[in-house]
Amino acid sequence: MIYKQKKTIHIVLVFFIISLIFLVISSFIKIPYRIKTYSEVFPKEKWLLTRGNGGELISNVFDYTKGYTTEYNLSQFERGEFISLNLNKFLKNRKELSKGDTIAVLQSSNIQDRLISAEGELDVAIANLKSQSSGQKEELINEAENRIKYTNEKLAEQKVLFDRAKQLLDKGIISQQEYELQKWTFDLLGIEKKIFAAQLENIKSGVKPEDIKLLESQIAAIKNKLGFLKNWESNLIIVSPIDGRITSSLSPDTLLNAINTNKFVLHSPVKIYDLSEFSEGKNLKLSFVNIDGNFSGQILNINREVEIVSGEQVVFVSILLDNQPKELLPGLIIESSLILNDVTLFDYLVRLITN
Repeated sequence: MIYKQKKTIHIVLVFFIISLIFLVISSFIKIPYRIKTYSEVFPKEKWLLTRGNGGELISNVFDYTKGYTTEYNLSQFERGEFISLNLNKFLKNRKELSKGDTIAVLQSSNIQDRLISAEGELDVAIANLKSQSSGQKEELINEAENRIKYTNEKLAEQKVLFDRAKQLLDKGIISQQEYELQKWTFDLLGIEKKIFAAQLENIKSGVKPEDIKLLESQIAAIKNKLGFLKNWESNLIIVSPIDGRITSSLSPDTLLNAINTNKFVLHSPVKIYDLSEFSEGKNLKLSFVNIDGNFSGQILNINREVEIVSGEQVVFVSILLDNQPKELLPGLIIESSLILNDVTLFDYLVRLITN
């Protein structure tokens, strides 16, 4: 009986010593800590050019490295406005885009009308100022009267063409653009007539110094208006906001879809008890199933909102890949391993048991 007790004590003692030696040794042995998860692949940036339900044009750039929309432009057009947009002319036989490339030029009948009107108003104001400053001259009166007479003849001819174009448009024989051209020509002649009539009136009448100042201020205001309209017209030029590749879309409302794949961003769920291993800006290694080699990345963002995936509480982590395998494609969901800092063998076993 005493022999058995001594033997048991020896076994316990040996087990304790072995365990102690293992604990000491394991504290010096370090191994990489891997977290297995599934990652969704996103491009660095995505640009969508779409048509809204009301005919508006929407340009939206989403930056996946930042996690939010970085650029949003909305072009709203008026009811009855004629808009022309031709993408094929600029994108024919092209697959790659560079930032700043011209993609399309919008043509707006309303802006054209306003530009023509503003330019006409400016011409009228300048003509008023010039004629009133020059005083009364018989030859100028005769010249202005002849111009008005000639313009009336052209107006009568153009009125016939304009009325005919309106009838053809109503019958669907000509396009809206051809009708607008006849309308613009008719409007221009009307503006010319106003200019010449103003010149004649001002030549015949005298002018006061304060009237000259009023005209000069009117000219300055019209020039500001004209500058605003020209700037508005320049904004109708659509340029690419990103470097990227054009991708196809089956949606009729999507005019253009481009992605920047110079870098990839991974969206990876991480279990709550592993969250302490992650911090924004931290570098880490990654590996992917069926892809050889390890890859480096940096943690961009840690979403602090807990979600449930496959019955587990997780937090999504965004990782920017520094070097990326050619097998990765945007939208792909791939099994991956996040290789974090080395831990001791003892810590690794504790985590394995507790988790």
